[in-house]
Amino acid sequence: MKLPPDYISSYRELKAFVEEQGVIVEESERATRRLYGIADYDKNKIVIYPLAFGDKVEFETLLHEYIHLYLGKGFHHSPLFKMIIRMYGLKPSRFAFRKDGRW
Repeated sequence: MKLPPDYISSYRELKAFVEEQGVIVEESERATRRLYGIADYDKNKIVIYPLAFGDKVEFETLLHEYIHLYLGKGFHHSPLFKMIIRMYGLKPSRFAFRKDGRW
């Protein structure tokens, strides 16, 4: 897996890149209260939920979840994760979890 090039700026381009890396991207119709998307490490899959639908939020959510898969389980919201998120112009606090790992 590679990090996406910084010239990718749309959800469709990012989704195509992520799928080229062998990751399954599923756009679920199941509504959630606070969940935008999840990265399933075991299935190498990303699920995007309706809360994230909309160009900018979809892009940010897919990028966020892809970086989780890129780094692996041990780097979940680590300083390295936050550094990469910032490198793409996103704010880590936008996806903040409580200290116990839950919303």
